[in-house]
Amino acid sequence: MEKEKISIIVPIYNVENYLSRCLESIINQTYKNLEIILINDGSTDSSSEICNKYSIIDSRIKVIHKKNAGASVARNLGIKIATGDYIAFIDSDDYVELNMYETLYNNLINVDADVSVCGRCVDYFMDDNNSLSIKSNNRSKKIIMSNIDSLIAMNSLKMFDMSVCDKLYKTSLFNNIRFPNVGKCEDFYVMYQLLYKSLKVIYDSKKLYHYCKRLGSRSNSIVDDSYIIASKAQILFFENNCPEIIYIARCYYAYANTIYFNSCILSGLSDDKLAERRQDVKQNIKYVLKNKYFPLIRKIQIIVFAYIPFVYKAIILMKHRREVI
Repeated sequence: MEKEKISIIVPIYNVENYLSRCLESIINQTYKNLEIILINDGSTDSSSEICNKYSIIDSRIKVIHKKNAGASVARNLGIKIATGDYIAFIDSDDYVELNMYETLYNNLINVDADVSVCGRCVDYFMDDNNSLSIKSNNRSKKIIMSNIDSLIAMNSLKMFDMSVCDKLYKTSLFNNIRFPNVGKCEDFYVMYQLLYKSLKVIYDSKKLYHYCKRLGSRSNSIVDDSYIIASKAQILFFENNCPEIIYIARCYYAYANTIYFNSCILSGLSDDKLAERRQDVKQNIKYVLKNKYFPLIRKIQIIVFAYIPFVYKAIILMKHRREVI
């Protein structure tokens, strides 16, 4: 019996230095029944030529060239044209282990899950030619969760987070669910909807997805309140659908405020709304303390941010200097 088809959607924009590595990791997967959908989102470098070259090499590849409109629009187009029984996403500057989709698929099938998740490691890049891959022991620990348990896990930062890229989904989950065109954090809006809709989720701690992060890049220090906005949207979703765990969403909202402040610090900017944000965090401290699933170190981070911000700022600057050195 032939295994079911997996549609892998790859939005692409000006990633000529990384694209071949990404595509090689896909076409050489041990799981062979793949539909590889490359959405070239108006690239102005050689990414479009690289896409065309690989489509000749591998007949499983479909290439769509379109005007630039952002990753959300590209992913939604990929979902629309996908013909697979399952859907997966890869960011075009990342790459995956060669057995990633076989592992995700087998885990999902074995327990009849709707979503299969794997571990993720970070490759830190100092420049285009050198990388330091941070990868701890790669033993496999599997956990089966209900939809509520998976929402708690995602918001607790212990197993997996809001990225859509280290996961495999039943295609049917995307009926009436699409990525919002919000510029950033679009994964977040989709993930809590998909997990809530799932009857069963399986997590495998084996690190199979490589997230590539450029140290010192400007994007790492841009002032960005996307997580705050997305966290507010999640609170509203929880209020309407799973109010019994609303404290989980409110706890993450408090944490999102620290992420915003971090970007302010690293950009050398002062936040004229800092007092307002600290007040927001203080109003949610009770939810942070109530959340037994949230890591203690993150709870301390939120409390220090809310009540002794000058100490918090010094810690963030010290940590950033260590990363850059």
